Amino acid sequence: MNFSFLVFTFLASIYSTKGMVIPAELMEEERLAFFLCDSDRMVGLTWKEVKQCEERFAAVLSAQNIPTPSEEDFEAADLNGDGTLEFEEWKQWGEEQGEEGEET
Repeated sequence: MNFSFLVFTFLASIYSTKGMVIPAELMEEERLAFFLCDSDRMVGLTWKEVKQCEERFAAVLSAQNIPTPSEEDFEAADLNGDGTLEFEEWKQWGEEQGEEGEET
């Protein structure tokens, strides 16, 4: 699988999982993207690491019209508010967004 695609998937997924059930394929791609964007080798990703991935691939993301998460999106997905987005938080956040969308 292409590294660029994984990073794009990660960046777009924080933004785009709102209101959907997360498919298994996206879950696996997201796990790998978390690994690839993790520059400090600590558990989870900080906003700085996400921003660095966005900046590194800005031209390609823009050319492919792939939305990137804002810091507000990141903070919303960081469920415990500790400044580090762990994979399980991202997963739970995405699932909760889907449930909220179904209730309205």
